[in-house]
Amino acid sequence: MSRDNRRVAFALFLWGSGEGLFYYIQSLYIEALGANPVQIGTALSVAGMAAAISFIPAGWLADRVERKRLMMGGWVLGSIAVWGMALARDWREFTVGLVLYSLSAYCVPAISAYVAHAAGGTPLEQALTTVYAGYTLGTILSPTVGGWLADALGMRSVYYGAGLLFGLSTLTVSTVAPQPASGTAPQWTWQPLLRGVRSWWPFLLWLPLAFLAMYLPTPLTPNFLADTRGMPVGRIGALGTAYSLGATVLSLVLGRLPNRRPWGLMLAQALVMVSVILVWQGPLWPLLALGYFLRGSYSTARSLSSAWLGKHLSPTSRGIAFGAVETLIALAQMVAPYLAGHLYATDPARPFAVALMLLPITTLTTLVVSQAHSGQHPLEKPSAG
Repeated sequence: MSRDNRRVAFALFLWGSGEGLFYYIQSLYIEALGANPVQIGTALSVAGMAAAISFIPAGWLADRVERKRLMMGGWVLGSIAVWGMALARDWREFTVGLVLYSLSAYCVPAISAYVAHAAGGTPLEQALTTVYAGYTLGTILSPTVGGWLADALGMRSVYYGAGLLFGLSTLTVSTVAPQPASGTAPQWTWQPLLRGVRSWWPFLLWLPLAFLAMYLPTPLTPNFLADTRGMPVGRIGALGTAYSLGATVLSLVLGRLPNRRPWGLMLAQALVMVSVILVWQGPLWPLLALGYFLRGSYSTARSLSSAWLGKHLSPTSRGIAFGAVETLIALAQMVAPYLAGHLYATDPARPFAVALMLLPITTLTTLVVSQAHSGQHPLEKPSAG
């Protein structure tokens, strides 16, 4: 791993340490600020929409603008937003901070493009999963710490701690070397993308459906455990540690599977399916922890989706390609909380049941989609010949 990629990984480690403090109990905090399940889902969906609208423009810029500058903007915005969430007095004010925080994710395509450029001869799947494993590594202990802080000092204190860690992460990423975009990128136009949609529409349709199925039970799982199992917030936070352990281990393992076919992406979905069953039906805390561990393959699937697309591209097109992947995933994460909120309002178990109806379909169609698109990617610039 190059020096700059090591620093990006460490910055992501610090960011994950901060985000892990609150992420796994966030829906409980929104509920404590006065929101019902439908309002919780709406708040999370609005935040997902903010992320979705930012990724493709940010990916386009990542191929044209110095990437460190884009990355720094995201780090600074996220650091400011978490203080807004910490100071919110009700769930509506909190949603404003949450939307700004979600907008800060616009820098993800720039991070992926930066890492891909700095990877050298390292396979793209391995480079991306290894660097992003720094983030998941940071979230291993922090959910347990966040749950303990919430029990001892109140949930607001968790966001204060996250703000301090985000500041350290921002200082770290400021030390990486600038990385100018490729000089050939400004010649790229939208026409190749539009021409390629016809041949790539199965992938474009499959990706958000797959991530909707994987993510659907997630937004209100903390509320499910608190409402139906009577689980205290500290133990729910500790389950986040199991998730992060799974995300770290599974990223390193699945990212090294043979990459001629998306075996890692298929296996990640299958593991999420098993996790849904365990979290929904598991009668004992160890089974719940195993379910959260296997759910960590969701973050692996995200990295592998970007890598699968990126391997078919030249470096001049990767920024917008990564932006397209993040947009499609963000669309799924925008719809899933809203749908989950309404399903939960009718029956707290229903988000799990619907996910289990969808996951076998998306998992089995992964190979079909990948085989249908082994040729030129629609984002690729046609050769001059």
